[in-house]
Amino acid sequence: MSEFWEEPKDTGASDRYSLTIDPKWLDGEAILTANWSTQAGSEIVTSDDLIIGNVVSSLFGGGVVGNWCVEAEITTATRTKTFCGIMVIRNCC
Repeated sequence: MSEFWEEPKDTGASDRYSLTIDPKWLDGEAILTANWSTQAGSEIVTSDDLIIGNVVSSLFGGGVVGNWCVEAEITTATRTKTFCGIMVIRNCC
């Protein structure tokens, strides 16, 4: 797994996080869907998904303190791949 985001997410904040998909993997195809999922027990909620070119993003809210697996299933016309990473949730100021 590779960490998607360097900055920890605050438990009380809703913030937009994005993932840039390698154009080589896309091979000229457009992203049709981006389905986000989070690890059971994380209490991370995603909403307001966006796809702009090769960048997918979602608004992440809530979360329990810890390191949690986040997955983004990306689908084009001819392929599907799940990208996995870690979201760090902290109690901030």
